[in-house]
Amino acid sequence: GTAASLGLGVQVGVATSLALGGVVLGLSMRHLGTLERGYEPRGVTYFQTDLGAEAYPGSGEVWTVARGIDEQLADAVPEVTAASVWSPAIPGWSGNRSGLVPEGGTAASLAESVIARYHSVGAGALDLLRIEVVRGRGIEPSDGSGATPVAVVSETAAQLLWPGLDPMGRRFRRFQPPEPGEPVWFEVVGVTRDALHSGRISGTGVEADIYFPYLQVSRRTPALTVLLAHAPEGPPSAAAVHSGLQRLGLSFPRPRLQPLIETVSAEEGVHRAAATSVSALAAAALFLALLGVYGVMATRAERDRRDVGIRRALGAGDWSVVVATGRAVALPVVVGVGAGMVGAFAVDALVGSLVVGTTATDPRLLVALAAAVAASASLAALPPLLRAVRDDPVAALRDG
Repeated sequence: GTAASLGLGVQVGVATSLALGGVVLGLSMRHLGTLERGYEPRGVTYFQTDLGAEAYPGSGEVWTVARGIDEQLADAVPEVTAASVWSPAIPGWSGNRSGLVPEGGTAASLAESVIARYHSVGAGALDLLRIEVVRGRGIEPSDGSGATPVAVVSETAAQLLWPGLDPMGRRFRRFQPPEPGEPVWFEVVGVTRDALHSGRISGTGVEADIYFPYLQVSRRTPALTVLLAHAPEGPPSAAAVHSGLQRLGLSFPRPRLQPLIETVSAEEGVHRAAATSVSALAAAALFLALLGVYGVMATRAERDRRDVGIRRALGAGDWSVVVATGRAVALPVVVGVGAGMVGAFAVDALVGSLVVGTTATDPRLLVALAAAVAASASLAALPPLLRAVRDDPVAALRDG
């Protein structure tokens, strides 16, 4: 009856929604794997150090260290072609975010501000990593503590802060300034291509990025990453870098050098393994969902064989029997697909914040999944019904 068909439709809808969730997560992981880094880690070695408060008690001392690294370390170490600083994390692994408010805008809470990853970088850091500046300029040595506060923003950050407007020369402030008092307004002097600074395994994909001059960071940040670009012949030794630092008067411990490409590749390897696992689970979810639809519809079709036999015994023609039975089979499929489409919005609400590059409500995905469900139901229902049409009505009644 109709109630039974609706019940079958609900089962089909639940299976469709579960399959949709798995497929969306799998597609998202695959999309993350195709994103460009936006920076070049090859040929770059780095080390991290902690500028302790005892040796470097204030921002001035920290700035002196950063300026010395930016301007002199490459000359002090023969194998190094360029050097710069990056804080508070390392390129490709930044989880530090801040709320931003454009000039003329308001934000009563952090959620109403524009959330962006922030990086405090030396004058040569963007060039060293080959992060392309598409408008204006990058961070320069003149962007020091006494100069106008400036920032370089990524394309995504510019679009979020000033949709459809030219960001050059516009200003913004941080939602929660690091120091009490009047907010500091930062003027945009450049725009970069987007870069994947939070890695792939985080699942966030491309985000807004803000690059501040390290020499204008008012809050003391002891954690410092030193980036070293080297010649194709190979990276410098730790001893050579340590000697160069000492020649600059910097009492750093012997650095532990790490190729940036190895750090980035390790993270990407974890992502590839996770993507493979999630894709396999998504495929299994889709297969089980379609198998469930097949089983439900096959059982229903077998039960309908007796009805087919009765109709034929009463003189119904083959074509009328096929049409009537087709309607009975189509009803739960239509109901199920419709329920699955409604369930897509629930799936999107549940996993929407976890996926990148796709949505559970993507029309192409919904059409493909609906076609797969309909095909599975048809493959299950048609053979038993066709047999019932071809067989002797008495046999169909006896077997039913």
